[in-house]
Amino acid sequence: MSGCAKCTGSGERCSYSVCDKHDICIQCKTHRSTLKEIPWGHPDGFICKPCQDASDAVAKAEALAKVADSDYDECDYRAQDECKCPHCATVIHIESEDYGDKNMDCDTCGGQFELTTEYSVTFTTKVIGERITA
Repeated sequence: MSGCAKCTGSGERCSYSVCDKHDICIQCKTHRSTLKEIPWGHPDGFICKPCQDASDAVAKAEALAKVADSDYDECDYRAQDECKCPHCATVIHIESEDYGDKNMDCDTCGGQFELTTEYSVTFTTKVIGERITA
């Protein structure tokens, strides 16, 4: 009995147990045994580095095309609710534990930029006991 989700037709994703026949790149079908570089994990198996590189190049071209017609204005990237790459405008999720000023590289376009975390202080007040009116 095979534990391969593709052989059994179970539809299970993220299965670490696949048979030799199904141990292939999800895009180009190259067998893992012939790979020269470490592949990228994927919920449906793995994707080889050349296929991932090609996918990344398409994502980069699409992101850069979205901003190609507009002039860069530093003010468009100031005091935003989310971190955006100033090269390609891709939104970059920053975990709260990673807040802080730092230099970053965009995973989409590869552009380098400086991230400045800005803080805003607000206040809330609430009466303790009875409100004084006189």
